[in-house]
Amino acid sequence: MDRILAERGPAGIRLGPVEWASTFRVHRRICTRFQHGRVFLVGDAAHVHSPAGGQGLNTGVQDAHHLATAMAAVAHGRAGEELLGSYTRWRKPVVRRVVREADLQNRLWLLRCPAAVTARDVAVRLADRAGLLRRYARVLANRSAGSKTNRPAGSAGRHTV
Repeated sequence: MDRILAERGPAGIRLGPVEWASTFRVHRRICTRFQHGRVFLVGDAAHVHSPAGGQGLNTGVQDAHHLATAMAAVAHGRAGEELLGSYTRWRKPVVRRVVREADLQNRLWLLRCPAAVTARDVAVRLADRAGLLRRYARVLANRSAGSKTNRPAGSAGRHTV
């Protein structure tokens, strides 16, 4: 691990002894629907995936923010109840994209075939030199999710992220 860290990680970091270890399994699951009557699922209750890229927390917070914004719009008479009924429809495309991206990253980082690892590492270095990794950072941070599918239909733009 020290050799891999020296090759691929920031300079000057040394690993210490392992104090605890366990088996980690990656799951890739999305609920069929994020709402049943007046019960809504957000974040890890609605979708689970690899932690690759750290997008899970961002997506869960966005789920909660968008749902709270829609609930406030309905409660204050700025939107009808049908807005809440569309929650699954306007969040699911965003969640699908995030889960797909996390799964792809997970598969790339866990490659075992030496030729595939070398190809991946060369591609990452070339992408970094070309400035592509900075653009991809927006995807990793889930900041590129400003599409129409990220906004509840009928909600005012100032009430959404």
